[in-house]
Amino acid sequence: MNKLLLVFLIFSAVYSANAQSVYVPFDQDYYHLINRYEVLNGRASNWPGNSVRPITRKDIAHLADSMLLDTSRKLNSRDAFNAQYLQDDNWEHSKN
Repeated sequence: MNKLLLVFLIFSAVYSANAQSVYVPFDQDYYHLINRYEVLNGRASNWPGNSVRPITRKDIAHLADSMLLDTSRKLNSRDAFNAQYLQDDNWEHSKN
């Protein structure tokens, strides 16, 4: 019985360690930045409307990459900082 309990505890610990979501948490400030950069980027978003929006980290990384790599767009210091923050927060999907 003790071995079965030990195996169960090990599997539950491993399962809970891989529980990071591929979606960003719903945070009003985070989503405000995403909306702002979608408008500045001048393109329609790939995700649904405002009420139901599970946005993936991969989508945000691509948006931040496009904002930072586009040399024709002059970002002010605040926008550059926030785009870099979005890129750093989703580093596993970023090209840079």
